[in-house]
Amino acid sequence: EEIRGVGRRVSEATTTRLDAARAALDGWHGRHAAAFVERVNAVLEAMVTFQLTVEEAASACSSFPGDAVRDPSFVDGYAYQGARIHHSEDRPGTSSAYPDRLRAYATASAEQAGVFGAAAGAVTIDGLTADVATLRPLTADERQEHRANGVPNFEIQEIRVWTDHVPVAVSEVFGLPDLDGEATTLVSDSDGLADWVTAVAFAFEKHDDGLLQLLADHPEIAGYFADGISPDG
Repeated sequence: EEIRGVGRRVSEATTTRLDAARAALDGWHGRHAAAFVERVNAVLEAMVTFQLTVEEAASACSSFPGDAVRDPSFVDGYAYQGARIHHSEDRPGTSSAYPDRLRAYATASAEQAGVFGAAAGAVTIDGLTADVATLRPLTADERQEHRANGVPNFEIQEIRVWTDHVPVAVSEVFGLPDLDGEATTLVSDSDGLADWVTAVAFAFEKHDDGLLQLLADHPEIAGYFADGISPDG
């Protein structure tokens, strides 16, 4: 249940980020808007993938010792399609945006920075045990008893019986995905986009066409500018 709670928090973060992205795109025109759509959709897709992985881990735990219950693939497809933004340029040749809406997106991203690392840390079975029974061959005394009861020897060789239930580490029975690396990559990509959006907002506010051009051609340098820009511009 703890892992399911983590999944709900990740889902809420995805919804919040999607809303912030849509708000940022409202009134945003030009080359930077198109670049934002491409990059934010990649981030949102990664967020959905992370969310589905957490949900599958929760299902594996709750279904044990049975198999995890997975949603049909088309349900996952709806999750990905629902977490996308779309942009069609209705003012070709125009480059404009509302800087406060762009900064609001960056703020939403920053506020969620710890969600994914915390979620990755919570998806664990370390220290958990489960009472497990296993199948074993017959002992010598049991084989002799079966022979005495007329059971053919070839059948005796194939017979398996359940052991008593004994506590074992859950990690010896099944594993959960290691989400640390996935969370690190997601947060890195998300932070990089937030830095770029912050720098673009600053450039629009200052009417700095040169900086806008630079950020369009070399988005990787945005972090150098964003570090020196205060949240309110």
